[in-house]
Amino acid sequence: MKWLSKLEKDIKIVLIIGSIVILISGLLTLYATINAPSRLETLRRNSSMEFISLDEFKTFVTEKELTSLEYDVEKDILTGILKEEAKIKYGITGSGRVALTNISKLIEENQIINEVVLETINEAEKIYLSKPINHFATTVVSVILFSVIYLILFRPIRNNSIASPSASNKGSYTSSNKNEEFKEKVESVKLSDVKGHDEIKEDLEFLIKLLKNPKRYEKLGARVPKGVLLFGPPGTGKTMIAKAMANEVGIPFIATGGSDFVEKYVGVGAKRVREIFAEAKKHEKAIIYIDEIDAIGRKRSGDNDNDERINTLNALLIEMDGFRDSSGIMVIASTNRLDILDEALLRPGRFDKHIAVNPPDYKGRLDILKLYAKNKRLDKDVSLEKIAAMTRGFSGADLANLLNEAAMLTAFRDKDKTTMQEIDDAFYRILTKGDKKKSFQRSEDDTKLTAWHEAGHAIVSKLIAKQKVNKVTIIPSTSGAGGITLMEPKEGSYYSKEDLENMVKVSYGGRAAEYILLGDENKVTTGASNDIEKATSIIMAMLGSYGMSEKFGLLNLERMGGLNQEYVLAEAKEISNKLYQETIDFLEEHYDLLKEMADILIKKETLDEEEVDALILKHTLNKGAKNNIKIPNFNDENSESKEKKKRGITQLIPDKLIPGLIKNENLARKKED
Repeated sequence: MKWLSKLEKDIKIVLIIGSIVILISGLLTLYATINAPSRLETLRRNSSMEFISLDEFKTFVTEKELTSLEYDVEKDILTGILKEEAKIKYGITGSGRVALTNISKLIEENQIINEVVLETINEAEKIYLSKPINHFATTVVSVILFSVIYLILFRPIRNNSIASPSASNKGSYTSSNKNEEFKEKVESVKLSDVKGHDEIKEDLEFLIKLLKNPKRYEKLGARVPKGVLLFGPPGTGKTMIAKAMANEVGIPFIATGGSDFVEKYVGVGAKRVREIFAEAKKHEKAIIYIDEIDAIGRKRSGDNDNDERINTLNALLIEMDGFRDSSGIMVIASTNRLDILDEALLRPGRFDKHIAVNPPDYKGRLDILKLYAKNKRLDKDVSLEKIAAMTRGFSGADLANLLNEAAMLTAFRDKDKTTMQEIDDAFYRILTKGDKKKSFQRSEDDTKLTAWHEAGHAIVSKLIAKQKVNKVTIIPSTSGAGGITLMEPKEGSYYSKEDLENMVKVSYGGRAAEYILLGDENKVTTGASNDIEKATSIIMAMLGSYGMSEKFGLLNLERMGGLNQEYVLAEAKEISNKLYQETIDFLEEHYDLLKEMADILIKKETLDEEEVDALILKHTLNKGAKNNIKIPNFNDENSESKEKKKRGITQLIPDKLIPGLIKNENLARKKED
């Protein structure tokens, strides 16, 4: 009966009343069914009515002078109505209804043998004997119908009236108008639906087995964890993990938020903590989920602390591991800020296990996209692998939002299926937090400057940082961006000093291109402000956190109080100037590529990955410059490679990467070459 304890109170009442009615009806039906034959026999024995004789009845039946033949089972009477001709013939007046009594006795004596009469009698007896069952079925259907009407129509009205107290009661907190309602119903989320977190699946499966069979672990001396803390960036699926655990174990799931305990009235937060645990203790096992626990679990500093928050935190600490027994209850909490939580909350015995829920890697993003794409109508040109590659750093919620945004664009454009165009536009919207400006006026100089700026980013990203460039556009967005270069950053958790320096160069690529175009530092614009901010953050992290400075060595400058900031600034400036100059020198070496890409951007406004690759291939193929475009490397030791070499490199590189101009001017080869 564990399932009954999970139901809400009013649903329990409806089920109990309905069960009682059905039980009483069933007992009456059983009694009537058992006693029906004896009661029928008694009624027949006491019946002594005689209206017509058997011979007269046989004559009427033989001459077919009777209509509407009926049999009364309880009175044991067979009745019929004479036709008008028969009434005149026999001198009978009135309605012409005649009756023959003691039918059961006549049947036993084989004095009634007419098949039509016997069939009428048998049908009447069957109907009579089935009446109790029919009454029971009618009762059951009526109870079910009443319950459905109550749950669908009246219960929501009742709940709304409870949830909306009168205006006169809104100003004060009392137990009568602030009844807590705890959520015990959980969405049908299973552990198999949690995608992108394969590295923590083992921890989750361990906790699920522990909740299902705690006695197995207790026999070996293991103690069931009191709490599990899920921490990580927003949107990574912490709430979904908690729901999946509750569903896998099949126990009540009581969800609340940290802000639900925060009130201006003293004692309210602590009271709500006690109420939640009291509700959970009604069940043998339960999960309490507290979202954003940092709202009440911040460190107690002593200065300007909120007394109500401290009281609430103390109540939670006592309930989890204090004088009160909370066995069978597991508290799962989530936060984005593990560093600000109170030490007493994090110690073993309260939140024993800490599980990091990080943004998914490439495989995780692909699994999440496949999950959310099940109910989307995607065109065959949509590549989930490409979307997973270009969305590094996206959380599960971000990926779901991307596909949803693309689906909304599809519906708005009256299309039947979502194409890569909608995916790209949705990706652009999310990154720039705006839409492409459909009509805009920009001077020729600004357009040229923007084109050079974005071309600089694309070239440095492709040739120095070895990153894919998915798209370059100079179409401004409604959020203020003049253009954007969509790059595919490196996959992984670690970055070398070279990686970070290359990231700084990518940020400086736009500013360096502006300088090459204008030829004067005094004429460069504010267009690189965001790029400089990113570069500054990376350089300061290299100096302050990562120990990547020859001058300061392997020191964390953030931990060194009283350090003269002028030395740090001087070192950061030296690194910045060095990387900026190297970026300028590199772009000047590839001036023709930079100029041609900028000119094409001015004409076309947008270049996709294939066009960028083709342009870079055109300018770097003969220079031996390093790029991340794979070109076949032939081995003369086998005949197959010799044949490929004879055909020439123009046939081995995809045609979409080699415009006609490149084929004619740069890739024409003599056989001896």
